Amino acid sequence: MCGLVPSAALEEHLIFLQGGYRLSKESLKVDRPTGYEEKKTKTIKLCIMTKFHFIDKANGILDLFEVLEFILQCNPTTRIDIRTNGGARNTKFWHKVGDLFNGTNGVVIWSIDGWEDTNHIYRKNVKWDKLYSNLLAYTSTGASSIWEFNQFKHNLNDLPIVETFCKKKNIKLLVREPYGFE
Repeated sequence: MCGLVPSAALEEHLIFLQGGYRLSKESLKVDRPTGYEEKKTKTIKLCIMTKFHFIDKANGILDLFEVLEFILQCNPTTRIDIRTNGGARNTKFWHKVGDLFNGTNGVVIWSIDGWEDTNHIYRKNVKWDKLYSNLLAYTSTGASSIWEFNQFKHNLNDLPIVETFCKKKNIKLLVREPYGFE
């Protein structure tokens, strides 16, 4: 055991890691007093956008994997949600996330709204080939995945393709109606 427990502040905490935002490793832990019974962290949610900077005063910059491994070491039952449009990073990164999450409560939620010819209409500047390769790299590990599909008029015909793909790859599909968008 790591000798530390996630802080109460982390319970049900939403962490957005966007360019330049820094999270201290100290905010992820508290010293465990003698006889203290662990408080189980329920869910940690991460939004993968661009860069990941975690600052630990003693050790300098940590990467995302050090933080995730630390959380899972302290509390293996923690649910960690990573939300992405799939366009960030590369296959090596997503395969490593899958390896880390396989057999845990970690899950990647892929916000993909269509298939090759329609996803870019709502998800601007997301290149299909890159997102598809990243998705395949992650799912090849057997780790849990959710495909969050915003249903628009322009992507209705894609839904049967997405459903078939999700069944084949063991991905949970969530179809939702976007509010305020056509």
